[in-house]
Amino acid sequence: MSLGAGRKQAFVEKPARSLIQMGGLVLVLSALVLPTPAAAESLRDALAAAYMYSPKLDAERARLRATDENVTRAESGYRPTVEGSADFGRQTADSKPETETNGDTAPWGYSISVRQSVFNGFRTTNEVSEAEASVRAGREDLRLVETNALLDAVGAYMDVVAAQAVVRIRENNVSVLTEELESAKTRRAAKEVTRTDVAQAQARLAGAESTADLAKSDLKTARALYMRVIGHAPGKLMVPPMSNSKLPRSIEEAWETAEQQNPALASALYREEAARFAVDKVRGELLPQVNLEASYGHRENLNAYYEEQDGASITARASIPFYDGGETRARVRQAKEIH
Repeated sequence: MSLGAGRKQAFVEKPARSLIQMGGLVLVLSALVLPTPAAAESLRDALAAAYMYSPKLDAERARLRATDENVTRAESGYRPTVEGSADFGRQTADSKPETETNGDTAPWGYSISVRQSVFNGFRTTNEVSEAEASVRAGREDLRLVETNALLDAVGAYMDVVAAQAVVRIRENNVSVLTEELESAKTRRAAKEVTRTDVAQAQARLAGAESTADLAKSDLKTARALYMRVIGHAPGKLMVPPMSNSKLPRSIEEAWETAEQQNPALASALYREEAARFAVDKVRGELLPQVNLEASYGHRENLNAYYEEQDGASITARASIPFYDGGETRARVRQAKEIH
């Protein structure tokens, strides 16, 4: 279930309009006079931004909408097909001995035909069931992409939080070692320590500065990843509260939850169902087919003898496949192996 499917809240307007307007005016004036500090971005805000920004989610939603159309295509097998045609031309007839049909004419006409499938070996039924199972699998695929997108967002958010903390620690270490170096130099001037002690303090400071530079580089990398996943540069981030109350209490409970809720497993089950219906759909080509056909046509200026002609027909047509070289049976075996 996507995050966008939230409950709509109903807001009831209270009668005290004057108080509301006065309060709004006070808020506007205070906003103009007092500077408002930038609010820190919480993990929930980052997840919402990533959900709205992610191009992977947009692509998967479009793919699911395309898959939905397969159901409509399959259901069209239940409905009749109607075709119409019209034509116009000129023709010349010359025969010996001459007849009344000799001469130039400009025949034209139109026709309409209707075809309704009565029985097609249950192919339409199985095709609709296959399409519906594919749609359910596509929904689970979308849920899996949503899960991965939000997981990437959590990782990017926490990487920035951790990198910022490491930078603060490294910079604080540099400050402490800088003070130690100054102290060593002062004590060296007072002949309390040797040059070796000063050199060791300088080496420790150089190592700390190098480590701090590396931490800053890692922070830039984390910020770039944050922008790629969330869609905007990170500002001030809040450290989210850590809680394990929703974690499974045992490995068995974790397995049971995964079997019931894992979208990858659910998608695989639905695709197995779709493949099973695909076998029956191909097998239906080996069964008889019954169609009901009706047509009507009108023509004028057929020749010099016939000025106008109308025709109508209705036909029940049955076809039975006897042998097609083994092609259909091969596709049945192929569908079974895919299933």
